[in-house]
Amino acid sequence: MRHCFQILTFIVLGVLTGCATSRTTDSAAGNSEAQIRQRLAEVPALRDANAKVREVRFSSDRERILVILDLPAGSTALSEIVLKHDGFHRYRGDFFAADHQNARKPITIDLAAR
Repeated sequence: MRHCFQILTFIVLGVLTGCATSRTTDSAAGNSEAQIRQRLAEVPALRDANAKVREVRFSSDRERILVILDLPAGSTALSEIVLKHDGFHRYRGDFFAADHQNARKPITIDLAAR
């Protein structure tokens, strides 16, 4: 009976520990807003459009990043980008440089240690 109680206790602790662990929070927790801004400043599509990052917001689970851009006057580009975590220290999304579909430019931000 005593062994059954010990085994049951270990199983319960294992389940609770597994449920409390997040798979992306650990890998993305060190990614600061400054690091994201720096990587976005290096993206040629944003430089070509003279877009400046106004705001960076992380989702609560850090799976997505909302990037709000300041665009030059008269620009037809969309002012928001949603980047999604791919599980490999990268966030991917699309920048639409104009209102039509052929202006889609994929963006990848690599946050692996350099």
